[in-house]
Amino acid sequence: MLLAVFAAGVDNFVAAPMLLAIGEDFNKSLGAAAGVVAAYTFAYGFLQLAWVYASDRWGRLAAVRIGLGVGTLATVAAVFAPDLPTLIVLRGVAGAAFAAVAPATITYIGDHVPADRRAGTLSDLVAAYAAGAAAGIVCGGITSDVTSWRVGFAVSAGVGFVALAVQLRYTSDSVTAPRSLGDFVGSIQTTISARWPRIVALIALLEGAVLIGFLTFFPAALEEGGASRRVAGLVVALYGVAIVLASRPARRLAAHLPRPWSLALGASIAASGLAVAAWTQSVPGIAVATVLVSVGFALAHPLIQQWATIVIPSHRATAVGLFATSLFVGTAITTQAVAPLLDTIGFGRVFAVGAVLGGALAVILAFAWIRFERAETGESPGS
Repeated sequence: MLLAVFAAGVDNFVAAPMLLAIGEDFNKSLGAAAGVVAAYTFAYGFLQLAWVYASDRWGRLAAVRIGLGVGTLATVAAVFAPDLPTLIVLRGVAGAAFAAVAPATITYIGDHVPADRRAGTLSDLVAAYAAGAAAGIVCGGITSDVTSWRVGFAVSAGVGFVALAVQLRYTSDSVTAPRSLGDFVGSIQTTISARWPRIVALIALLEGAVLIGFLTFFPAALEEGGASRRVAGLVVALYGVAIVLASRPARRLAAHLPRPWSLALGASIAASGLAVAAWTQSVPGIAVATVLVSVGFALAHPLIQQWATIVIPSHRATAVGLFATSLFVGTAITTQAVAPLLDTIGFGRVFAVGAVLGGALAVILAFAWIRFERAETGESPGS
């Protein structure tokens, strides 16, 4: 399933370094072109829970296959989009479909991997997604610079088809007791009415807004400063590379540090990266910023992800879907809110806001985990 996660990472990130090229091709502003990313991430986020239900009904692997198939076809159609509104709609469809991959995979891990090994397995999952993100960013940057942004989407679709072909080789997992729609709705109501699933979802919303959302504009910041799209793509691809390289050291560090310290440290490192990006949008500056955001994400995200799998074990799949929804809706909110500000206040001030939010996230994570541990020892985690 790691290849499916890799393909989802490619498709999720391929558009970011192509936004200026898409805007130029359709004679639209960066803010308008950013709708391509916002539509994808909004749909990707809001459809998470729907795919959780689908995976409960038909199996985790079946959900992944359907998502890969529909998402890849939508990405193929994006290659031939005649105008920006059509492209935005098609990317929304692709995001809605690829949304199947993450919750089904995470829940599959929660179902089959013991709790003491789950954080390590989730780190491998994050690494696979990050590798896909790096490949998507490089692909988008190089193809839009050398040929056309349409080629970038074509390459992403090719990766999706390969991942789907590999998935079809495996035996489908059986669903022994599929939930009815009424049971699923009841599970959602139970999950969102419990205190800690709501808190973790709000934390995920802020994490997506800060640790992923602001990164969307790193390539555009470099291009605004005179860097080519190829260079911008290669620099920001350090995001995925650094996550892959940092995932195992981060896992070992997290095993030796108290959980509040690990969470706060990860968010603080990412905040420092956004502070560097606020100070300078040069190639070296954005490269350093990208690596710092990546390292912080590699440390904090698997721990928050694991938190979502234990916060209410009796409704794990729903809690994971709610977590993923919040994460990517947070990303989409940042993308949509920031784009119109770039022409007025500039990249530096926008990234400075991200740095402040990152510092706030560090404090919130540490405080929330301490409270969660106390609640866990004295009462049910889902209460």
